[in-house]
Amino acid sequence: MAINIAKKELEQIFNLVSGKLGETKSENIAIEMEQYWFVPNDELGNTDVEELAFGLLSDDWKNLQKLLTDKQSITYLDFDRLAAILRAISTTISSSEEE
Repeated sequence: MAINIAKKELEQIFNLVSGKLGETKSENIAIEMEQYWFVPNDELGNTDVEELAFGLLSDDWKNLQKLLTDKQSITYLDFDRLAAILRAISTTISSSEEE
């Protein structure tokens, strides 16, 4: 079953969620982890994935930063990179709030 996602609503939700960063005490977020596991896109619908891949947050962040300075064209891979960064931020902030 397909999920219909209105782009305008997604943008509004993203703005609300990203506004949550304004509640943090620091201008920067220190993420301690570097490597992460992920399911490759061509395996996302497969519940019997046999192999995971790994990514590097530093590589993801460097590539995302290039979007600001090099006027590099945005690709859909940047969605994956941003998702990895957002997940790491979520993990970092939520664990610091539990302390």
